[in-house]
Amino acid sequence: MNKIFPLIFFFISLIYLFGCTEKKESISQKVVLRVDDQTMTSGDFAKKLAARLSKYDALIAKESSQISQTKKSIEREFLVQSIIKKYAVEKKIAVEKSEIDLEINKMRSSFPDDYLFRQELSKQGVSLFQLQNDVALKILEGKVFKELSVNIKPPAESELIKYYNDHLDRYSFKEKINLKQIVLSSEAAADKIQTALKDRKSSFETLAQTFSIGPEGKDNGGALGWIEKGTLEVFDKAFSLPLNTPSQTFESPYGFHIFLVTAKVSAGQKPYIEVKSQIIRQFLEKSEQAIYNQWLSEQIKKLNYFKDTKLIDSLNVETRESE
Repeated sequence: MNKIFPLIFFFISLIYLFGCTEKKESISQKVVLRVDDQTMTSGDFAKKLAARLSKYDALIAKESSQISQTKKSIEREFLVQSIIKKYAVEKKIAVEKSEIDLEINKMRSSFPDDYLFRQELSKQGVSLFQLQNDVALKILEGKVFKELSVNIKPPAESELIKYYNDHLDRYSFKEKINLKQIVLSSEAAADKIQTALKDRKSSFETLAQTFSIGPEGKDNGGALGWIEKGTLEVFDKAFSLPLNTPSQTFESPYGFHIFLVTAKVSAGQKPYIEVKSQIIRQFLEKSEQAIYNQWLSEQIKKLNYFKDTKLIDSLNVETRESE
């Protein structure tokens, strides 16, 4: 499988272009982006470029359009972060270490242990220090976003009602059933389960746990939970079944199914009062984003910004076969 060859080719190409003239400062330490006292070196830019392109297939990563788009996103991110840091200093907005630790611990909790967590960071070419910085910036951006949005007023009731009536399709729901199933690999196996169900020697849940080949069998006694109509063709056949009565056997590409419907809800419309808070949140989020985008555009126009276009354009990508 092809992977991005992270840094060597970047630096070779730069040394080739500038090696004879650069004596006091190595190419990797040359500043390519600067906003006031915030800087990014060619080395840091190259690392970010390599890390982001490594997520793509080698052929896609080498496309000039993809490289150009990724470089622009890195530049944009640097500009935004520089603006946010400056604004945070002016407004005395800070991020506490406890806030950073809390977010990182949430990430760590999805791994069995700390070793595997750090191993995954290493695979991605990210140090714990880098992760802490990234998390701190994300938290800071959220605080700045909140600060800018503090004076936004909630929409009027008439606006909310009009929005609800104009978007009724968003607040409708399909017919749904609470469904359990036993899935067997053959019709003969299904017939045996049907006999056991008729004899009532074992419950549907016990038979699902013992014999079903579906993942929900052993874990949940065959319980799939609420299923909307149209989810799967074979599930749609269960919508006409009576409640709490094991079904006949239905065949699908996944096996032979025996269903048990435990509850039904007809299709309908969520009332306005139920979704009002959701609509308010949508209005506020739209307003918040508009204010943030406008503020960001105004700040970018005011920037004392330096960009070494020639050096950034010189960063290229080479791939190699991974062993």
